[in-house]
Amino acid sequence: MTRTQQPAAERDRRDHINRNTPQPRHGLGHLPGVVDLLPSGSFAAELPSGTLTPSGLLGFGFETDLDLSAIDLNFLDTYNTQVPFEYENLVGQIPAQGADTTDQNSGKHGDDGGSNSLSKHLPQSIWRFVPVPGIHAYTDQANLSVPTQEQIVGSPESFADVSRRATSEKLDSPTRDKIFTIVLSQVKSPILPAVSAFPSVELLDKLIQFFLAGPIPTGGSWIHTSSFRPKRARPELLLAIAAAGAVLTPDRSLRKLGFAIEEVVRNHLPVAFESDNTLIRDLEMLQAYMLHLGIGLWSGNSRKMEIAESFQLPLLTMLRRGGRLKRSSYPILTVAADDKDLVLDNKWRAWVEQESFKRLAYRLLSHEAQASMSLLVGPLISYSELELPLPEPQDLWSATSAQEWKILYRAKYENDSTRIPSLAECVANPELLQSNEAVIDLELSCAAFLYALWGMVWEYRKLSLLCYGKKTLWDSNLMLMTRYQELAKIFDYYRLRHATESTLLLESNLMHLHMSLEEVQLFCGLEGQEESRRVHPSIKEWASSKTSRLAVWHAGQLLRATRGLPPMHLRDFYAIILFHASLAFWAYTLASRMLFQDSNSRMAAGSISLVVPPQQAVWLDDEETAATYRYISFNHGMPTLHGSRADMAPIQLDDAPGIMTTMIETMKRGDGEPFRPNSPLVENLLSVMERLRDTKIG
Repeated sequence: MTRTQQPAAERDRRDHINRNTPQPRHGLGHLPGVVDLLPSGSFAAELPSGTLTPSGLLGFGFETDLDLSAIDLNFLDTYNTQVPFEYENLVGQIPAQGADTTDQNSGKHGDDGGSNSLSKHLPQSIWRFVPVPGIHAYTDQANLSVPTQEQIVGSPESFADVSRRATSEKLDSPTRDKIFTIVLSQVKSPILPAVSAFPSVELLDKLIQFFLAGPIPTGGSWIHTSSFRPKRARPELLLAIAAAGAVLTPDRSLRKLGFAIEEVVRNHLPVAFESDNTLIRDLEMLQAYMLHLGIGLWSGNSRKMEIAESFQLPLLTMLRRGGRLKRSSYPILTVAADDKDLVLDNKWRAWVEQESFKRLAYRLLSHEAQASMSLLVGPLISYSELELPLPEPQDLWSATSAQEWKILYRAKYENDSTRIPSLAECVANPELLQSNEAVIDLELSCAAFLYALWGMVWEYRKLSLLCYGKKTLWDSNLMLMTRYQELAKIFDYYRLRHATESTLLLESNLMHLHMSLEEVQLFCGLEGQEESRRVHPSIKEWASSKTSRLAVWHAGQLLRATRGLPPMHLRDFYAIILFHASLAFWAYTLASRMLFQDSNSRMAAGSISLVVPPQQAVWLDDEETAATYRYISFNHGMPTLHGSRADMAPIQLDDAPGIMTTMIETMKRGDGEPFRPNSPLVENLLSVMERLRDTKIG
């Protein structure tokens, strides 16, 4: 629909908003980098840092307007009968009969320091939302509507029927009415007409199935699909799942719908908890809470991200005070050979609830650690307090019936006395992961182990910042050296024993162990010229040391691992850590050029552009070789990356634009498909990386 075809009232409303709202001239508000990054008249100096969107390195500007346009509404109208996304289900077809069976889900403002200042025109902080009038919890509620219209308009996306499901049971009208009641309870009366066409039963059902059985790893590892019954589930959980499914779709209009629903869930849950305090121990209510945290954190909208960050603690408190981080809440179940019918079904459901709470606790651990890495804040959960057992094997979790579960359970736990170790015990003794791999979900357990180690990496990085260049009573050199050596030893052990498990997370931890992203951001001028100058000595020391070469090596290995991800998986946290890898490459090159322009430096400005013979190339995104060892230990050779395509020439690390182009193309291909939009967070990261690529730094 063109602008002239829009209703007059709608055009007048939007023209009024556009005339009275400051409009940036670019899609990205703020970007740290060298002084010439932004012209003196750029909007970065005109708007307060973080207005509506995060500032600094992640000055997001895409998809921050969550109001549905007339075009959105037209498309959404057709979605009640047709769905604008298609996917290959990761599980088999649901059996035609058997209410208790399902398929296995196998997925899972800176100082103006002159022409050479790094801080000119840069914002004062990162990930900061500056509140403005008119942005509140009810801003998105107009997006809840899917108005009817007689004529179906085509969608820019392909339409397909969702024929494969995670559950055999479908959503019904009475359950949809319960969901709609929650929405009505959170909608202000002046916009009640806007929800007169809330999504149909069919659309809600398909959004739920897209979350549970779609191509993107979502809730199958911590929401038990085999026993999930939409007609019996709490409407809060169904609403949260529908929101998560809508946000995962490749359609922008449905994403807006999902973000609007998430606001409803966020506002409703505290009301429900206050009205009935027993709900703070209800599994499905806590799962709904976990879903809204995930939607908000990876939304690409700074307001939602800040809210999600601040709302983590209540869920942690509810689980902690409910005893769900302690072993005593997870007694060993005894399953006899003659258990059958109701007795067996009750034991299976008791195990499912117990295991669901366990996996929810570990899901919160992963979410909270990912938030810590992304936002550079301290972890809320200590690795020492996770005394609950590790998750039990995936085949048990995926059993489609009580009888199937019984056979598997008795085969794994013959004497009914097998003690599964806790995460805290595995941190103290990593050998327990390998010796117990037959009775644990190894993939989830290895990820949990690495998330726990992130807490130690964070402590090491903060100690390094605390002690660098200061006179203290601490024997800081000994303390830091000991801590580093112990961490390096644990990571080396993990790599030897579990090389194929959670590789991206392992390389991200090791990259952060050898690089202070906080100092890198300060070096870029994030907090102004004075702070940038303050970290010059430490960045210079880092860039000339073995530590920096280790950092870029692990960044290269991280890039290598992301290239192996399935389509549409490179999003959310994975996109963030790939972005961190691009910053590692960029900062290494920038520091080398700006801080080592002297005749004694191998990477001086006059020599950095020399052609390096092919035999001296050190492939950062390939397997480790003798050349890798010589580069890391003695700085011999030129660090190089493979091109993002087979027909592209290798890119040396001193070619900052080329390196960033490779990272950009990798991220583009990993999150979406051709002619389909990437997720909002990835679109914003791509914009930042493109600005970095186009910046002259030497």
